[in-house]
Amino acid sequence: VQEAIITHCEQSRYRFAILDTPPGMTPDEAREWRTYLNFDSSYAALYYPWLEVADLAQGGTKLVPPSGHLAGAYNSVDA
Repeated sequence: VQEAIITHCEQSRYRFAILDTPPGMTPDEAREWRTYLNFDSSYAALYYPWLEVADLAQGGTKLVPPSGHLAGAYNSVDA
């Protein structure tokens, strides 16, 4: 799915893919995932690690993918 998203963004030339590694990866596994995807594109970025945030509904903490936070950061500086 991620490869198809990257291809779509490259072909449309006006979209950008914000991608996550799968959950629970070590740094070495994340590097291997990046190598597996084998992309070198200005239309996509892969982010790691997943973020530990407060779980206000259940208490404690939970891991969430970084893409949502990064999309917010991109939005705040995109003209």
